[in-house]
Amino acid sequence: MKHRAPALQSAAANQTSVFDMLNWPNPTRISKSANTPIDPRENQIFTLKADLWHVKIEGNDCDFHLELSAPGDSSTADRVIVEIPQGPKFTQIRNALIDALLASGAGDLRHRKSLDLSRSMPIQVTGFAFFDAFHFSRSNPKRGHGHGTAAVGTIWELHPVWQLSLLTGAPGPSLLAAGTAAPTEAASASNPGTAFDFSISRAFLEKLENGHSIKASFDLSLGEHSGIHPLQSDCEMHIVGTPTGTGVAWPNAVIVEPPNLCKFDPEGNQTEDTSAWLATFDDLAGQQCQVTGFPRIFTEHASGAAGPSNPNHVLEVHPALSITCSNQQLSFEPFLTAFAGMRAISSSTASSCINDRQLEVRYDNNSQQYLFRESGGRCGNFAIVEVDAVNPSWIRSIGGGHSAIARVTADGQTTATLKLYTLSPSAVDTWLGALASQSGGSQFSKLLHGLFTYDYYAIDKVVHPRGGEWQTMSDWTRVPFPLAFVAFGESDTAPWSEE
Repeated sequence: MKHRAPALQSAAANQTSVFDMLNWPNPTRISKSANTPIDPRENQIFTLKADLWHVKIEGNDCDFHLELSAPGDSSTADRVIVEIPQGPKFTQIRNALIDALLASGAGDLRHRKSLDLSRSMPIQVTGFAFFDAFHFSRSNPKRGHGHGTAAVGTIWELHPVWQLSLLTGAPGPSLLAAGTAAPTEAASASNPGTAFDFSISRAFLEKLENGHSIKASFDLSLGEHSGIHPLQSDCEMHIVGTPTGTGVAWPNAVIVEPPNLCKFDPEGNQTEDTSAWLATFDDLAGQQCQVTGFPRIFTEHASGAAGPSNPNHVLEVHPALSITCSNQQLSFEPFLTAFAGMRAISSSTASSCINDRQLEVRYDNNSQQYLFRESGGRCGNFAIVEVDAVNPSWIRSIGGGHSAIARVTADGQTTATLKLYTLSPSAVDTWLGALASQSGGSQFSKLLHGLFTYDYYAIDKVVHPRGGEWQTMSDWTRVPFPLAFVAFGESDTAPWSEE
């Protein structure tokens, strides 16, 4: 089982996460000697995005044993194991991993049996699910006995892994699938390959510009939805939206994410049982609706589709603040806040994102889309930043809320300039609006919980300069200060105080 050959490169893979794998139930029948699947999951292929912290060469079979945490989590967070076997079919990615670890400064796996990374390496892997029953222990049935370091939280693995690639911000070369050649650049947005990371149509950017608001409206046909994510994830749901008319972006799906559905039911009551949302979105499937909220542009899920409720996408209505269909209107504005216990990426990841992430743009005449490529910095979803200073003259009232240029820290040590957005009628928007009426500078300390986005106003300044024509640049052009932070609410605790 653990030394199966790689599957065909065209084989369908399910997207999973560290959180999901940690919560996979143990097989109902556990055999330590079976060489055939003891659980249906072991016949399935999964793709996983995660952060690499520990690599070990197993003494018994020379497999590469990798321990991974959720993207942005700290080195002490729960991990899962994935393994790359020995043999000619896996030599290519084993050697590429060795090179990447050398490039990162983590050490030389050719001369050491194990490496602990001081800074995680974001990777994506694909392989078979495997329950390592040899380590099963009745006294600790989830973590087992002797299964990796103490940080490993499940006996489930991906093993064998035959595809491994470095994600944005990781040092060294991109890694390849076992037995494959490097991908080639494509010529247009209809087949983008690796030439760029995502694209957005000029028509869609014009719509955002003409709306003069940070609450954009999308006409979408609603489709599949996820379950309700727990608070320690993001407390939201994913609902797939298909835009009407021509495509607005590549990848072309739009994901709708209303805030805090694990805390509020459809009647607006704060309660522990909010499962009624499932039936609500079952009823909306297939309906044409207008969805209004913040138009988030980000590449967190641009590749490695996570199933029918979370296909590859770069456009989200996140947070979604209202959904209006033919016979129903839902408002999520009262739900926009931050709850204690909601996940946030590590302070080092958030700081890397703010300080190091870069974005470039050029125009493709054939598709009439702007193509974007990103580089540098490790980013994630929700984060916590501390706002130390906002000059009232830097605060702007804008349709749907406010914007501000702020001095922030994401790690308690380094300070950077970051664009903030707050959405009305949230409490944090009321706070930012009140700051604008104060005279002189304002220095304070306020922790905000929210999410990163590419700032479409920053993009707009490059592709459509004020008073000028829409640019059709053929060369890659840098987008200055590409990131912004959409604040949901106030946090009580700084993540760097716990690390």
